[in-house]
Amino acid sequence: MSSIRSTTGLASGLDLEAITQSLVLRQRAAVARFEARSETFSQRQAAIGLLETNVLTLQGAADGLSNADNFARRSITNSGEESVRVRSGDDSPLGAIAVRAVQLATAEEQLSRGFASGDAKTGAGQVVIRRGGQIAEATRLELLNDGDGVGSGRVRLTDRTGATATLDLSTVVTLDDVIEQVAASGLALELTAHDDRLRLTDTSGGGGSILVEDVEGSAAADLGLLGSSAAATLDGTSIYAVSESFQLAFLNDGNEANLTAGGSGSPDLQATAADGTAIDVVLDDAETLADVIDAINAADGNGGKVTASLSSGRLVLTDSTGGAGTLSVADAGEARVAETLGLTTTAVGNVLTGGRLSSGLNSVLLRTLNGGAGITTPGQVDITNAAGETATIDLSNAETLTDVLDAINGAVTGALNPLGVTARIDENGTGLVLVDTTGGAGTLSVADVGGGSTAADLGLTAAAIGGEIRSGNRNRRTVSEATSLADLTPGGSAPAAGQFQLTDSSGATTAIRITSAVKTVGDLMSRINANTDVQVRAALNDTGDGFVLIDEAGGGGSLTVAELDATTAADLRLLGDSVVGGDGKHRISNRDAVVISLDADSTYDDIVAAVNEQASFAEAALLDDGSRLNPTRLQLRGTVTGLEGRLTIETTGIDLGLTQLSRANDAIAAIGSNPATAFRVTSESNRFDDLAGGYDIELLAESD
Repeated sequence: MSSIRSTTGLASGLDLEAITQSLVLRQRAAVARFEARSETFSQRQAAIGLLETNVLTLQGAADGLSNADNFARRSITNSGEESVRVRSGDDSPLGAIAVRAVQLATAEEQLSRGFASGDAKTGAGQVVIRRGGQIAEATRLELLNDGDGVGSGRVRLTDRTGATATLDLSTVVTLDDVIEQVAASGLALELTAHDDRLRLTDTSGGGGSILVEDVEGSAAADLGLLGSSAAATLDGTSIYAVSESFQLAFLNDGNEANLTAGGSGSPDLQATAADGTAIDVVLDDAETLADVIDAINAADGNGGKVTASLSSGRLVLTDSTGGAGTLSVADAGEARVAETLGLTTTAVGNVLTGGRLSSGLNSVLLRTLNGGAGITTPGQVDITNAAGETATIDLSNAETLTDVLDAINGAVTGALNPLGVTARIDENGTGLVLVDTTGGAGTLSVADVGGGSTAADLGLTAAAIGGEIRSGNRNRRTVSEATSLADLTPGGSAPAAGQFQLTDSSGATTAIRITSAVKTVGDLMSRINANTDVQVRAALNDTGDGFVLIDEAGGGGSLTVAELDATTAADLRLLGDSVVGGDGKHRISNRDAVVISLDADSTYDDIVAAVNEQASFAEAALLDDGSRLNPTRLQLRGTVTGLEGRLTIETTGIDLGLTQLSRANDAIAAIGSNPATAFRVTSESNRFDDLAGGYDIELLAESD
């Protein structure tokens, strides 16, 4: 038997451990190669992932290039954040513009004299607060020079003594602003408006010349005053005219007609040619005088028989029919369109020349006074001064308040001496004042002659007291058929939809339904007047600030209004007792005013409550000024900023001792870095939308 034995060492002669390690190392080399290749693949995979990420990022950026909105985005830097807040839009122009906050919008505020407390007695009387109604309407500068307005700049004035003053007209918005700057200049100069131009009058008695110069900009030239005069007056050039581009809203002292809108095709005017042809004129959505002229000339059935044009601020109709009748114009509906357009005049021959469409500078049309009744019979007036001298003034052709004032102030006696009576607007801006300057011991008096009613209709026939005659409020019309009903509600919004009941003096009743389609005063009056169940007529009121319901039944009862299913009647200010007018008819009146009747037991608290309950355009409060004696004061403040928020406050029987703390003013922003060339923009609030081509701006504080 044999056996095999293995040993290590000298017996075999082989290094088995080394051989084994060598074999192992050889196998590890292959593994290392695989590991190296794996690492390489990992690195390549990471690189591909990074490449993919970069490609996706690039693709996203490329997709953004195809989106136009990304190129329209704007960023804005505002260096005047303390005075102006600004927001840009996609259409805002690139670049830099200079904006200056010249003036913030303000509301009117008046403060009474002091009294003991809120429950102190006022005494019997009446307080009436209304918006507007002034008979000296401040003309906006933007309406001058056919809408080009008046540029900013500085103007130097020199009176006839050689004294000079420089006015900064960068903050002016109306002619009143310019007139006030001249008055505050310290010079012996007075600036007044006369129809379509301005006049500087020197009262210094000096022997030099009046001189007006532009220092920066063109304001003096734009006001028509650039130049000099060796006389005591410098009459400017014409800066105001009615053109075909005038909007209807600017005509007739802002009293628009309630034109049929929305393309209904209903006629608003009817012109009757001399041959008897009736021409219906549709003024759907007419906005300018050019629209009116085109509508008349293109009216169905006209065919050139009646031609409309504009001449010297009046509409002129020319009849070419050769008929034996007389050309005339009448309203085709209930709205007073013919009156608004001045076409109620009588034709002479084949031409009907309308009345003035605008009152000119800083004035009003006489036909808008007395609640729109105007002057019943224009004619002559005799004015006798306190020295016993009389002047006869022909006002038969007067159409504006300026015509009246100029005629009185320029009146001469039979001996061709100045009459010595001056006429001006009163402190409230609602009436006239005649003042005798002769120093005579007699009585100042005014009387109509020749059957006219001008003096009576202007309220100037009262006996003079101390050489002064005051007309009282002339009740200029500010509410027309086109006025929104929302402007006449206590809350300042549309009246609630619903029904109210009318009961006439005979006891007949009817329900008047008000829907969202009834938007204007004209709409409401038409709905009431179309009702035949009761004998009640709706018309514009005599005070010019609303409408009135007039009972025509002549019964033994009274006119009443009652709610049915909403607050509609209350919103329209029609609840309450009727009053009997001078004609014996019962009336219920809506007024865009707060009328507070006070008796012996009324208090100042009652005034505050009435104002805050009845008015959307004003608010009242009691303030304590800290005084030991009579510390309580009544504060009356407009809730509407801007020129449209001006208040007229009149008292009868009591004296509140009111002082104006602030006047209602528009906000003013100047665009441009050079004050001489910057142009002004105005806003009733402190916001200006889409200003300078695409910026929304809010003024925060006045800035230099």
